[in-house]
Amino acid sequence: MLFPLLVSVATSTGWTQPIAVLVFFTVSELATGNVIEPVLFGKTTGLTPIALLVAALFWAWIWGPVGLLLSTPLTVCLVVLGQHLPHLRSLKVLLAEQPVLDARLQFFQRLLAQDLVEGRRVYKQYANEFGQERAFDEVLIPALSWTRIERGKESISAAEEQFIWKATRDSFDLDESEQAEVPERGAAKNEAATNHSTKNDDRSSLENQRHIDAADDDDVCVPTPPRRRLFGHPVHHESEEIALAMLSRLVEDDCDVELSTTKELPSKVVSKISQCHPDIVVLTVLPPGGLPQLKYMCNEIRSSQPTVPIVVTYLGQMKDYDELLVRIRDAGASYLTTSLAQTKHQIDVLLKDLNQADTNGSACDRSRPVDAEETNREEASHVS
Repeated sequence: MLFPLLVSVATSTGWTQPIAVLVFFTVSELATGNVIEPVLFGKTTGLTPIALLVAALFWAWIWGPVGLLLSTPLTVCLVVLGQHLPHLRSLKVLLAEQPVLDARLQFFQRLLAQDLVEGRRVYKQYANEFGQERAFDEVLIPALSWTRIERGKESISAAEEQFIWKATRDSFDLDESEQAEVPERGAAKNEAATNHSTKNDDRSSLENQRHIDAADDDDVCVPTPPRRRLFGHPVHHESEEIALAMLSRLVEDDCDVELSTTKELPSKVVSKISQCHPDIVVLTVLPPGGLPQLKYMCNEIRSSQPTVPIVVTYLGQMKDYDELLVRIRDAGASYLTTSLAQTKHQIDVLLKDLNQADTNGSACDRSRPVDAEETNREEASHVS
């Protein structure tokens, strides 16, 4: 600003032009430092607008116009130092626009304070933004894992541990009950819509009857896949029962789910699996620990049910994933997942394969002619 002002004074015959130059640069500098930079650069530098304004005033007070120009990069440097130096972490908290605690830490911190209402609000907000599946894996499961770790270090009491178990389960149980109230509130609207669509239903029923008659004439039968059964077992800790309840919530629309508890003896669980003949068995482990019990259950289930797929859900980040996969496959497991989202995806693939196999088998049975002599030979072989 000083150089243009000197040039204006030297080249002009009056004071109008120098004053105009002085006013222009003063207004532009103030607008740039206090309005334009916070709006444009605040979203990309990770700084809050208040931090940029305070920094601009501080550095301008120390160094003048030069400090005003360098205020943004200097403040960003302070935030970077706060990210990497523990002793300067307060700078990051004061200047950065990121929240001090992410959702999973906020949820766990609220449960430690026994504030169920606020903790559930954090979970519900995250679930509404990212979906229930991610909320389970990224908010509730870490809370269960940290509770186990803190309890192992005796940082929390048994009563606090039980409160967190119950609060975590209530978080998604209450969420389901609220969703169940929505159809009840819309019952009147549904009834009106049903009355309005009666005529269309009559027409569609007549068309469906024609299609059914035509199918009967052609001897065509479309098989309906049977509803599959899934059996879930927590391997060694009560927290795994809560994780299985979350998994049940994710897959209950696709298959029938039966869950056991840690109070049941392993032999009783294996006997129950042999009696109900599930299509898929899920074993859940929440570290630390649980690997010996997991290998024992895999061996016992594989001995009684040689063909059933066994999905092991080892929740948490695994450093030695390949090594663990080899060990549990040697014990009889079929698949290894490290999150509820991966487990749900694996279950969906297995259900699709099972239904496809049944459909293909039914098609082959319909296309194959029945031979009476061959049937008699098969019955004779079974009798012998």
